[in-house]
Amino acid sequence: MMYAITKSLAITCLSALAIAGCASPPPGPAPLPPVSDRPASDQEVALALQALKDGAKDPDSVQVRDVKVAVHDKPGGSHMCGMFNAKNSYGGYVGFEPFWAYLSMASGALEARLFYMGSRDGRTWESCRGHGIYVR
Repeated sequence: MMYAITKSLAITCLSALAIAGCASPPPGPAPLPPVSDRPASDQEVALALQALKDGAKDPDSVQVRDVKVAVHDKPGGSHMCGMFNAKNSYGGYVGFEPFWAYLSMASGALEARLFYMGSRDGRTWESCRGHGIYVR
């Protein structure tokens, strides 16, 4: 008798798991609209340069290139990525590395807020690509 109840319970549990496994997963978030990039304007490049200088050990040595801005990004702001180079503590240039910043009109004037500069682990590249910005 006990064997029959245990067997019946096991079959019931396995049936429930099998049915639950067939259910479709809940819908995910809606896909983001397509995003592309464009070259940054002179004003946007100047803002990126200033944001990078604010975080550099030798602000006068900061150089930027390939600065791009996401098109059709978020209302009120856009993501910006590019390459920068600056001198390290020993006075030598480290080589061009990526940066990721956000442009917004938060204070009534266009400003740039730096998120990442440099990336040994790929976070900056991933963040830029996630916003449709491709830099070399």
